[in-house]
Amino acid sequence: MKLRLRSIETKETLRIEVPTPCSLLHLKEVISQRIAASSSSSSIHLSLNRKDELLGSSSEDTVQSLGVTSGDLIFYTINPNCFSSETLMVQSQTPQESKISQDILPLEPNSQKEQPLDVNTQQEETLNLESGSEIEPAIENMYVDDGGSVVEVGKSFSVPCFLRKVFAKEVGDSDGRDHKLLVIAVHAVLIESGFVGFDAVSKMIVPGFHLPDEWPSSAFTISLWYTLPEIVVDGCYAVNGVETILLKFQSLGKFLNIYGSLAKNGSGLYRVSLDENRLVPFLNYVWANCDSVNEMNGNEWCSGAYAEREVFEFWKIVKDRIALPLLIDLCDRAGLAPPPCFMRVPTDLKLKILESLPGVDIAKVGCVCSEMRYLSSNDDLWKKKFVEKFGNAEGSQGGSHWKEKFAKSWESRKRRKMVEIMIAFQQC
Repeated sequence: MKLRLRSIETKETLRIEVPTPCSLLHLKEVISQRIAASSSSSSIHLSLNRKDELLGSSSEDTVQSLGVTSGDLIFYTINPNCFSSETLMVQSQTPQESKISQDILPLEPNSQKEQPLDVNTQQEETLNLESGSEIEPAIENMYVDDGGSVVEVGKSFSVPCFLRKVFAKEVGDSDGRDHKLLVIAVHAVLIESGFVGFDAVSKMIVPGFHLPDEWPSSAFTISLWYTLPEIVVDGCYAVNGVETILLKFQSLGKFLNIYGSLAKNGSGLYRVSLDENRLVPFLNYVWANCDSVNEMNGNEWCSGAYAEREVFEFWKIVKDRIALPLLIDLCDRAGLAPPPCFMRVPTDLKLKILESLPGVDIAKVGCVCSEMRYLSSNDDLWKKKFVEKFGNAEGSQGGSHWKEKFAKSWESRKRRKMVEIMIAFQQC
């Protein structure tokens, strides 16, 4: 397996080849031998996105189990505080372990109560293809704390909450009216897809973008530039300038038209048209209410769930029709490896693939990356999984999100089976 390793401090890129499978410890040892500075493998920290550290339950976990594939760019540093340690951990399973191993999906730090969703990986659900009957495991483990919810999906892992964070950063205390929220929402899709803002005048990456203080109430046109961190770090702009993409926003009546293309000699032009009158109320709702999902009563939650579906639909359209096509074009122009094949699949098709998986496996898929985490938290998807597993949705237990209801029902059934086992054991 071939990998690219880039130092956070020096920006130097190493190209290595490691065996498949390769443990996390072995990869760190290879890096410690290649870098000039004398450092032990234990002092090396790795990340795929320059934010979250690659961690496992043990040093023997393979990098493949942590989401690393051949051709990936991995960032490394000896600074222990460079990456966030609040990352997704996959707990390994070895033949010597006598207890049931578990994959733990931790809540993000903004949750008030961090309660894990534990998934049984030793005795997984299997499907008898010949008879079509489901083989139940002897013990199913989907841990629920009696004092609270299993996973605050709408709060921790959803697209609306990612938008909420971007809104808080870019909008601040302003009113958010006059097209601002919709433009910033499109910007959030680009940022989540891996792009970074770029100043076409200073030729430098900018952490955000500066919108006009006063926006015209009628038609307007603005342009925003984006690039990829790998392009600037690799110095691809030394001769021909930084390879960038250009987004043009054009307001015509109640519609906001968005045109995207490569900034220089771009052959492909991508366009979406968004209805501001329809979308802005939902974006305002997400901005105002994402931090208070648990405080909603039943009627308010209905409007919240509807707003989340509308925002997800907006996200899917911009992602599939603007962000991913431009990402593919820009990687090709800059000579970078294309995005992973599965990520290039349209969102509707990715959801269809997830629909074919059991609920437990969907929870595991959410550990792969941020996009899959957002995708696997889709409420309609979990409602289907609930009906498939437990039947009538009308009899669902408490919880504002269908993933939460699924986990609670899973735990209740597990407890009933444990009671049945204990009764049968006492009767023997």
